[in-house]
Amino acid sequence: MIPLYKGNPHSPERRHPWYTSSRALWIFAGLSVALASLQLAYPYIRYPIGAAHLGNTEAEYQLGNDYASGRGVERNPAEAVKWWRKAAEKGHAQAQHNLGVAYAGSGNANRDEAAKWFRKACESGLSESCEALKNIK
Repeated sequence: MIPLYKGNPHSPERRHPWYTSSRALWIFAGLSVALASLQLAYPYIRYPIGAAHLGNTEAEYQLGNDYASGRGVERNPAEAVKWWRKAAEKGHAQAQHNLGVAYAGSGNANRDEAAKWFRKACESGLSESCEALKNIK
């Protein structure tokens, strides 16, 4: 039998344009489903480390929580304080409160620093920080 065309019938040059675009679409759909299932299984992936490095305030706060609890990353209180500080300086009230708690728990040397962050969180409307501020004085 003599072939009616020259070359490999499965070569990229001989494929229809819809084949390559639909193949890319299926790959993208598969990756999207995989990522969605991963986020359901591991909720801490909602705020990836990359978003925090790009300056997302909520991601910085969440990453601080993750470092404080050891959820998804190795537990590291110093890293937690670093990320909470970044979020707190942008006005994140809960990050300000967490910083106050971290400094209050580290002894009398950081009492003024704890009071500073509790005061900022209290001014942002966090009632638990107002209570903590009363107790620290």
